[in-house]
Amino acid sequence: MYTNTCPRLFVENKGTLRRLYMAEEKKSHGDITNNFYNVVNKVVNNYGTLNEYGSENYGSDNSRQNPHFPLNRSEEEGRQWFEFLVKGGFIADDTALGCWQYYMGFSVEQPEELRPIAWLKTVETARMMIRKVHGNLIDAKKLSVVKMEELASKCFTKQGEPLKLAKPKKEISADADEIANFLPTISDL
Repeated sequence: MYTNTCPRLFVENKGTLRRLYMAEEKKSHGDITNNFYNVVNKVVNNYGTLNEYGSENYGSDNSRQNPHFPLNRSEEEGRQWFEFLVKGGFIADDTALGCWQYYMGFSVEQPEELRPIAWLKTVETARMMIRKVHGNLIDAKKLSVVKMEELASKCFTKQGEPLKLAKPKKEISADADEIANFLPTISDL
């Protein structure tokens, strides 16, 4: 189960591991041994989803988890994005926060009832939003544009069909401006 790649995994994913550890600490009410065991198991069992963002096995259907974007941001930032998109009418009101956070890589916790996110605006605004959330991974070549498009079709729907992202182009609209100007407020206090 543990391979020679695990030490590299832990070094490369310190921020992710810290968030996982803190989430486990909340669940176990401070039982440090149980926290560490749960974090190690999540990392080892989800190696592809935590480290090899652009690899063949990342987000694949043969993994124990459903396909989703790489863990990239905090759950708090995910909640702020969720509230912004629901309020702005970008995603359906009945979208579950847990589904949003899991699919978009704000959480590794897969909800029991996982439904694709219904995107209500243009496919170009969907591309803009995904690019804004995961641009750092795309720029660092840890998430390819092809993989982004593939994951978008598995995580989102548009009028009941898998979402097919538009080719990159400049959209001039109030919706595009809202996404371009949205900045989640992150605080470590």
